[in-house]
Amino acid sequence: MIKDLRGYETQEVKNMIIKLKAKLLENRFKLVQGELTNTAIFKETRRTIAQLLTILRERNEKLTAKDWQHYKEISDKKE
Repeated sequence: MIKDLRGYETQEVKNMIIKLKAKLLENRFKLVQGELTNTAIFKETRRTIAQLLTILRERNEKLTAKDWQHYKEISDKKE
């Protein structure tokens, strides 16, 4: 599942996180009202959100490392 999620663009991943958090809140209301019978959906939704957040964190680290390498190359040229 996470391999499929890695194929999405960063903005799409952010939008998916927002939608899933809204879905999680909506399901909480349904649970309180007694309309929701499958409580396993909470675990699945939280897991998917965590996977998406992990993907974002990994991309930011890669971007930061790339920026750091670029900065290092520029500073080496100045010397």
